[in-house]
Amino acid sequence: MSRPASSAWLLAWIVLLCLYSGALNIFTLLRFAYSVSHFSGNLLDIADDMLLRHALEQGWRILALVGFFTLGAFVSGVLMREGRAGYRPLYGYLMLGLGLLLWLWSRTGHEQAGFLYALTFTMGCQNGLHIQYRSNVVRTTHMTGNLTDFGVNLGYLAAGHREVGWKVWFSLLEIAGYVGGGALALLLYLRVGQASFEWFALAYAAGGLFYLVAGRRPLEVA
Repeated sequence: MSRPASSAWLLAWIVLLCLYSGALNIFTLLRFAYSVSHFSGNLLDIADDMLLRHALEQGWRILALVGFFTLGAFVSGVLMREGRAGYRPLYGYLMLGLGLLLWLWSRTGHEQAGFLYALTFTMGCQNGLHIQYRSNVVRTTHMTGNLTDFGVNLGYLAAGHREVGWKVWFSLLEIAGYVGGGALALLLYLRVGQASFEWFALAYAAGGLFYLVAGRRPLEVA
């Protein structure tokens, strides 16, 4: 009676999330010189800034970014609810609310450090969403795992395991969404500058609205 969680709307939404994270990474790198979607390099920078270069303020800022990303993931964990066919309305409302909040903030205080922390919190929330596609848990803010999955599954496919073919294409779609988001963000930033954060915020809110509308479609009879 329930629609499978691997339906086309969910796939489109996952690719959209990857596009958002790729775009926001470019925006924050260009504006603030920080990545907000993955933290391997940032964690090492803490040691470099605080222990080697004695740039304590810089080190504390990176530590704050890590904290806000973790806080965002924590909020997603608190909001996690079981839903029909993997559909959790709170996820859509969370994206919609964050997008509108970021839009309002970007119009008044996008030069504040707090705005950078809010963007980082947003990515933490997104990466903490418990998204499943064909029973596989999906993370959407960084591509290291997806690149690994792509390589491993491509090897399986070359060895004759045809059943993993969809996983190869799925990883490619995620990577394409991420890279495409970065490319679009670069073009937009070069054209409109810091106003690109307003466009991103509205697009993010639209992504939440898409999730709510597409996920509520009538059930298909199995």
